[in-house]
This record gives sequence, C-alpha cells and structure tokens, in this order.
Amino acid sequence: MFYIILEGVPNIETALVNMLSKDTTENNQVVTVNKYNSAVKGVVDNWYENNLSSLSNYLDNNAVYCHDRTIDSYGSWSKRGSTTSNYNLRFNYYIIPLKTNASLTCANQTDRFSKTNEKAELAYPIGLLSEAERTMMDQGYARTGQIWLLGSPIYFNRYDAIGHLVDSTGSSVNNSVHTSYGVRPAIVLKPGVEIEGLGTYNEPYVVKTTS
Repeated sequence: MFYIILEGVPNIETALVNMLSKDTTENNQVVTVNKYNSAVKGVVDNWYENNLSSLSNYLDNNAVYCHDRTIDSYGSWSKRGSTTSNYNLRFNYYIIPLKTNASLTCANQTDRFSKTNEKAELAYPIGLLSEAERTMMDQGYARTGQIWLLGSPIYFNRYDAIGHLVDSTGSSVNNSVHTSYGVRPAIVLKPGVEIEGLGTYNEPYVVKTTS
C-alpha cells in the first residue's frame, strides 16, 4: 500500500501544481509558470548558440514544442477511495499502447514551450519533438541507429521519471529520463524560407540564406 503525506499544501491538486511548475504572484494574481530548466534544455540551448544562432532570422519564434503533462491516472495521488496500490502518476500524452483519441493539441499553457509563451518561455526557438509528432514521421527518418529523447513524459514513480524515447530502429520506447541518451532538437522555419539539399546524411537540408 502506498500513500502521500501532504505538508504545507491544502490538497492534492495544489501539491501537483507545485511539483510540476510553480505559482508566482504578479499584479496581485497567481500565475503558474515553469520554475526549473532541465539538464536537457541546457544542452539544447548550448547547441543552438554554437550552431544555429546565425540563422535566428529564419526561425519561427511562435513555434510550440509540447511537453504535455495532462494527468491520466493519479495512482496513489488520487483522493480517498481510489487505488492505493500504485504510486505511479501517469500522463495522458500518447501512453503505450497509443490511445485512439491521442491529439497534437497541447492542453495546458504551461506545457506549450515557446519563445512567446510567458508561462513556458524558451530562450531560443528550438525544442524536442513529442511522441505524437514522431508518429507522423516515416520510421526511416526517425531511425538513426542511436537512442534519443522525445519531449513527452509517460509517468513518474517513487524511484524515477519515465519518458518517451526513440530507439535505434526509429520506434518509440520508454525509459528513465535520467539515463544518458542523446537529443535531436527540432526547429520550425518561418513561412517562405527556402531550403536546399536532399535531407540525407551526405546532403542534408540547408537553409538558403541568399534568396
């Protein structure tokens, strides 16, 4: 049997908000914002600074990178009378096996990471793909022979946080986000920006900066 002891918060909902984000007061109103930067975000930002900063005028600052943390199952975080045999807090976004009603819509504003979202603000217009977006890719594009992280969480338990990854064949798997895997950041080009190249390893897509 598992149970949660609340300290300093009135209810389960407030405890989860404080754990997944942070409430701050602005103009006498409580605003929920993301409090911490992840280690992965630091890696992605550093890669952008070293490789893409010269192309900033060609990238869409309004692009949204969704890390949907809508809760599907509370496990032992649920209220009295619900299950106490499962500590897991499970998220809704493309649980394996895939839900038939899965959507690209990002339900919560604090999960819509973007340069223009003050509640989930990015330093640069770059982020990780979601599991929903991976399913739209041909498996050949996702297959790299390496394992890399997506931005979609699955659940966390008393030991670890589990997220979606792409395995060496291009398929989706789940594993601990604390394990050392690679990342393949995504960008969105502004409308009208042209590219050239074949999109292959030897002839990758390149933004045409002279047109």
